[in-house]
Amino acid sequence: MNNNYNIVITETPSGYYNFILKNDKSSLLFSENYTSRSGCNNGAESLKINAKKISNYTSLKNQTKYFFIVKAANGQILAQSKKYESESKLRNEIEKIILIFENNISIINE
Repeated sequence: MNNNYNIVITETPSGYYNFILKNDKSSLLFSENYTSRSGCNNGAESLKINAKKISNYTSLKNQTKYFFIVKAANGQILAQSKKYESESKLRNEIEKIILIFENNISIINE
C-alpha cells in the first residue's frame, strides 16, 4: 500500500527546508523547519526508519482535533500529522502510514 507516496523536500521562502510525506492527492506528515538541506535530508531518512514502528508515534489532542507526532529513537520529533476529527480516524491514519513506510519511499528534493 504505497500509492506512490514520497517524501518531498522543499526550501521555504525564508530559506529553511522541510519535508512532507505526500502523493498527488494528499499530504500526510509534515516536518519542522531545518536550517540546511542536508539536515532535512537526514530527518527524512530517519523518518523512513522510525515511521515503521508504532512505538515511535505519540497521539495528541488540542482543543477539538486529534493529531500525532513521529519521533526518532532519541526522542527528536521528526514529523507531525494533519488534524483529525476523531481518535479512530487518527488510529487508522497511523496504521496506514506504517504500511506506507513498509514499502520503499523515495526522497525527492525540489
